Amino acid sequence: MAEKLFHVGIKALLQRPDGTVLVMKTGPFKDNSAHWDLAGGRIQVGQDEMETLTREIEEETGLVTFGEPHYFGSCISNIQIPVGDTIVGLVLIAYIVPVPQDTNIQISDEHSEIAWVSMAEAAERLAYKYPPEFTALLAH
Repeated sequence: MAEKLFHVGIKALLQRPDGTVLVMKTGPFKDNSAHWDLAGGRIQVGQDEMETLTREIEEETGLVTFGEPHYFGSCISNIQIPVGDTIVGLVLIAYIVPVPQDTNIQISDEHSEIAWVSMAEAAERLAYKYPPEFTALLAH
């Protein structure tokens, strides 16, 4: 049996003082699927977690300043992605990233919609990509 390959993704739970977090709708993709996700992306060669987090937040939201990130949780995603001739899994590491209440998001072309929602609502919207053990952390 072949060993399963994984990519590591770093995700940002951008959180305002009122407790709401930013969710972003991806896609649609070639198969017309779209789903809710958090800002973030895969670690690139030569970058560490914080460099990846900072790069992805800026690319996907336009934000260049934000509060100190704090580890939230990690999981293996419910979805897998094609890379070349193989399919890889995703290990996702999420950080809570404080932002001001009046944060202005500049949506990237990777997303079709954004919403500031409660943690419980985020858990529901993220259930397609994130497993129950991760979304349960959000729902509390």
